[in-house]
Amino acid sequence: MPKISDKGLLMPPSPIRKLVPYAEAAKKRGVTIFHLNIGQPDIHTPEVMMNAIRNIDLKVVEYSHSAGIESYRKKLAGYYKSYNINVDWTDIIITTGGSEAIEIGMMACLNPGDEIIVPGAVLCQLQWIQYAGERGSETYSIQYRDRIRTATNQ
Repeated sequence: MPKISDKGLLMPPSPIRKLVPYAEAAKKRGVTIFHLNIGQPDIHTPEVMMNAIRNIDLKVVEYSHSAGIESYRKKLAGYYKSYNINVDWTDIIITTGGSEAIEIGMMACLNPGDEIIVPGAVLCQLQWIQYAGERGSETYSIQYRDRIRTATNQ
């Protein structure tokens, strides 16, 4: 039987996954649950995209370029340029989700001993990233209650 690593034992549980059984139990009781999960769409997928999926004629669904599809990266650079943000398309990396992008950014920027300020209870993965990346950083959660800001060392 494989053993969990010391690093894995230090990782805190995901607060989102901790809430799932409660949501499922509430659904079974007939309670309407509004899922506010990260990345959960709340709008209909555009019909042009749905038609493209329905009518795709591929023999193999292959991996894209590791940095993302070039034409998409070029269009993103053009979009940013329209807001006077000059970024070269070769400096853009497409990720599979926000957590991956944040993890890559943090691993690239943080040094042991750096401090991270997290507003409220957003993006609970920051603690996971701190442990998994072995950055040795301190995480501070900023909470606003009754117009008084409090900081807690996580």
